[in-house]
Amino acid sequence: RRTKTGRAATSTSRAKSVVVSSKSEMIAPAVRELYKQFMWTGKDYPGGLDIVRRKVKEGFLKHKDETDPQIIREAVLRGQYVVKELQGMIAFHKYRSLKKSYGQEKSQT
Repeated sequence: RRTKTGRAATSTSRAKSVVVSSKSEMIAPAVRELYKQFMWTGKDYPGGLDIVRRKVKEGFLKHKDETDPQIIREAVLRGQYVVKELQGMIAFHKYRSLKKSYGQEKSQT
């Protein structure tokens, strides 16, 4: 068998190609994606992205030393819930702003 460089594959190179799959490797992308969701949603936050960034950083740093995959999964689920609540609050704020700007005028009868 030949490698990409054209050399014959040795037993040591085959051993290195074994993929080690651990639960922590599967959790890391979910944590990064959650952080990205917070930053993306925070752009529309009425108080500004700086407030969201500061609060999210505090929350992530609070759990930075956590190694138990189950606790990390629960924290990610809780974070996803907070993102949905944040999106709802932003939508409500936009609705209230539009309602205030273009709301029904009181008729003079």
